[in-house]
Amino acid sequence: MGRTWKPGDEVHRRSRATGSARRDSSAQLGGQARPGEAWILGLQRSAGNAAVTRALRPGGGRPAVGSGGRTGATRRLSVQRHASFEHTLLGNTPPKQLGEATAPGKDKAHLIRELWRQTAFFVADAGKDPRPYFPKIRWIQLRESRLWISYGELNALADYLPDAEHIDGLARNIVEPVLQRMRRGTSAQLYPLSFKGQASAGFWENVVAVATEKALDSATAGLGPQRYFGLLTRNACHFAPYSWHRWAHFHEEASDHALAYYRGKEERTPIKNIDTSVDEHLRQAWLSNGYGDHFLQDSFAAGHLVNKTLVMQWFVDYVNALSSKWWDVLGRMWWGDDTQPWYGMPDDQVMATMGSRQQPGMAGQNLYKRPTNAGTTSMDRALGETVTDPQTARERRSHEQRVAGSGVNATTSFTREQNYQAYLRFLNSTFLSLAAGMTHDYFNERGLVVGNDRGDRLHVGGDSTLLSKSGMLGATIAAEAAQMSQRAIDDLIRTGTTRNTVEQISALFPTKVWVGSESSARALPLEEWLDDVVHQICQKEIFPDVVDSFNSKVGRAGQPILLERGIRDMPTPPPIPTDLGDFVLPWRKQG
Repeated sequence: MGRTWKPGDEVHRRSRATGSARRDSSAQLGGQARPGEAWILGLQRSAGNAAVTRALRPGGGRPAVGSGGRTGATRRLSVQRHASFEHTLLGNTPPKQLGEATAPGKDKAHLIRELWRQTAFFVADAGKDPRPYFPKIRWIQLRESRLWISYGELNALADYLPDAEHIDGLARNIVEPVLQRMRRGTSAQLYPLSFKGQASAGFWENVVAVATEKALDSATAGLGPQRYFGLLTRNACHFAPYSWHRWAHFHEEASDHALAYYRGKEERTPIKNIDTSVDEHLRQAWLSNGYGDHFLQDSFAAGHLVNKTLVMQWFVDYVNALSSKWWDVLGRMWWGDDTQPWYGMPDDQVMATMGSRQQPGMAGQNLYKRPTNAGTTSMDRALGETVTDPQTARERRSHEQRVAGSGVNATTSFTREQNYQAYLRFLNSTFLSLAAGMTHDYFNERGLVVGNDRGDRLHVGGDSTLLSKSGMLGATIAAEAAQMSQRAIDDLIRTGTTRNTVEQISALFPTKVWVGSESSARALPLEEWLDDVVHQICQKEIFPDVVDSFNSKVGRAGQPILLERGIRDMPTPPPIPTDLGDFVLPWRKQG
C-alpha cells in the first residue's frame, strides 16, 4: 500500500477483476461522525489539495494493489491533508539537501525538525518578526495584515487563498486564522501544536475528517465565490497542464516587477528582508512568484499529472452509459453491473452536455505544451480569450472572456451561454469531483516513474509522500525547479537579466510517464498516458467504486454540491451609450 509505482509493477494493466476493491455498504465510518452537511461537504471536496477520500471509505482502509478483494481491517479515519509542509519545504530548502533526505538510511527528521522550529515560533503570536531568529529564510511581510510569512509558507497558502493580490491585501482577521491553521498542520508532522488565532471549526473539531476544511471555509466566508470551498470547485489549476501555465503567468508577472525594480533603483535591498517599507515592485516580485511557485511544485506530484476536468468528463460519460436507476440504493447487481445513480446527481443538462464528446475543448488538451513566454496574469485578465483553467478564467474581467476560458461550446439543444451555466454546475458537483479526487489519490498513493524534456527519468511521489515515495532525483529536481524560479527573480532584481528562463525551468516538469515492464518500458506523453492508461484504470477500477461505494451514496444524499449557493457568473451588462443625441423623454409633456 502506498508503494512507488515502478515500470515493472504494471498496475496500469486492465488485469484487476472488475469487482475488486469493493466496500461493504453497511460498514460504519470509524464511528466518528454521522452523515451531515458539513461532514459530507468536507469529505466530498474537490481534488487537488490531497483530498480526504481515504476517510470516505468504510474504516478508512483500502486493499493493497492487486489484492482483488475486500479489506477486512477497520481502522481509524486516516486523513491526508494538503501537504502544506511539503510546499513549505520546497520553497525553503536547497535542492541537494531535500534530495539527500529521500535516500534510504538518510535522516529525514532533521528537515521536519527545522521546519517545526520555524513554525512553532508563531505559536503564541502570529505577528512576531522572525528575521533575527531564522536569517537564512526569505521572509515577506504582507501589506495589509503586517504578518510575516516565509517564502515556503507563501507557496503553501495558494491552496487556501485566491492569489497573491488577495494574500497581500486581506485584513489580518482573515489571513491570520488561515495561516495559523496551516501552521498547526505543519507542526503536526512532528508534534502538533495549537496556534493562537487559528481558524476553528467549532463542533466539527471533533470530526477529524473535516475539521480543517470546515475551519478554513468559515474563516474565508467573507470572500464570497473566492472562499475556500469556492476555490475547491475551480482547483483544476493545480493539475497539469493547467498548473504549468498558471505558474508561468505569475512568474512572468513577478519578472516584470523585478525588472521594474532593477531599472528604478540604485541601491539593492537585501532580498531576504522584504518588509512593507521596501520598493513595492520588489515586494510584488516575490509575492507573485511565491504564489505562482505553488503550481510549479504541484506539477511534480503524481496525482496532479491527471487532468481533473477530463476525468470528471469521463465520469459523466461512464455514468450515462450505466443501466437502470432503480437499484441505486442497493448498489451493485448480482450479475456484476453498476446501476445508474438517481439522487444527489447533477441536473439532466449537465449530464447531457458536459461529457467528453459533447465538450471536447473543455479540458484544455491544447495546453499540453510547455510554457515559453506566457505573459502575465494582468494581461490574461485584461485580454485573455483562450481556453484556460476554471480559476484563471474566473479572474478575467468580462463574462465573455470567462466563457471563452471554459472552452464550452453550444450543443444541439442548448446555446453556448446555457452550456456555460451548466459548466458552472458541473464544477460544483460533489459526485463528479469525487471521481477526480479518487483518481488523484490513486496515483498519489502509488507514485509514478516520469520523464521530462531535459531527459531525466525519476520517481515522483504525491501529496504527503514527497520524502517517502519520491526518489532522490525526483525530490531534487522538484526542489531544483523551485529554486531556479526563485533564482530567476533574484537575478533580475540584482542584474536585470537571468539565464533561468521559463523554457529552462519548464523543461524539468514531468511531461511523460513510463509504462510497461522493465524490458519493454516506454515513455508516453501525458496526454497519451491519460487516454491509453488512466482512462482504462478509471473505467475498470476507480469509477465503479465511486458509483457503488457506501460513501458515495451518503455523500450524494447529504450534500450534492460543494458551494452551497452555487457558482454564479452573470453576463456582462452592455455599456451605457454616451452619444445618444437629442431625444424626447417619454414622460415629458409635448409642447
